[in-house]
Amino acid sequence: MDIIYNYILHNKQVPIQLLLKDFFSVKDVNFIVDNGYCTSHDEFIIIDKPDTFFDILIELKKYDLALDYLEILRKNNNDVNKKQDYNYYYYLLSYLTNLNDTQKEYVSLIKYDDVKILDKQICFIAGMVNGVRRRTIKGRFEDAKIDDEKVAAMYKNRNVKYDISQSKMINDIVIKENEKYEILYVLATNERYEELLIYLDYLNKNRVLTRYERAMLTLVCDFINLQKGINEEVYTNRGDSFVENVLIKNYHYALYLSETCEEKQTHLKEITIITTLLKKVVSYIDQNSNSLIKKRTLK
Repeated sequence: MDIIYNYILHNKQVPIQLLLKDFFSVKDVNFIVDNGYCTSHDEFIIIDKPDTFFDILIELKKYDLALDYLEILRKNNNDVNKKQDYNYYYYLLSYLTNLNDTQKEYVSLIKYDDVKILDKQICFIAGMVNGVRRRTIKGRFEDAKIDDEKVAAMYKNRNVKYDISQSKMINDIVIKENEKYEILYVLATNERYEELLIYLDYLNKNRVLTRYERAMLTLVCDFINLQKGINEEVYTNRGDSFVENVLIKNYHYALYLSETCEEKQTHLKEITIITTLLKKVVSYIDQNSNSLIKKRTLK
């Protein structure tokens, strides 16, 4: 990827054979030329700036390559506003491709302040764009998609170019997340706990789990261990939210909170799955010998 970046940076030309050798098919090259992402001249394609190649990779849904290329963009651009954008793209890509441990650690540290638009002069509706980014960081992708479509329409009305890569990634994340929750829901409601554990472990291996996914993993691990007669500790401390009480294993209080949980308004799918698992764990705890359960207070 470094060689691609340097070709674009220094002369805006990339040998077509280089792309065909390691990255693209002939169909890919024809597509990006025909759709105006670049032009071709003799044995080269002409790309106006390094960031455009990132857009091309997103358009072609080559998310693993996009993440590799984004690492190069981050390393070579010290503009603070670009850094914010790159952090945001990095976070989005974490839902679309597998991460190594270093990348997972980086994503786990990304917060809203790391992705928001800082210079309001570079965006005429920075507040609305930041609203999309805030919802994304909170994992509210369907809400982010709705708001992003509104922002894109406002840009179009002003004949201003919008960040279509952001929109494409959000759209694909919504599709992928819906598929994921369908799998989680089917496995949880059909009590296929070993398969559920394998699937959550797979997610955990390849990206940073959300707090809701961590709650699911905690519950399914404990339930499987309880069924095997392995001692599990549940706690009597009370957290500030439904999910926090699951994560600290105050399962009875978490179940009590599940009916009035405010997070249902924004994360209904996740809360539904967690509650299904939670009821199973609490029922097992109540019906089986206390010798299997240790109740204590967190120090």
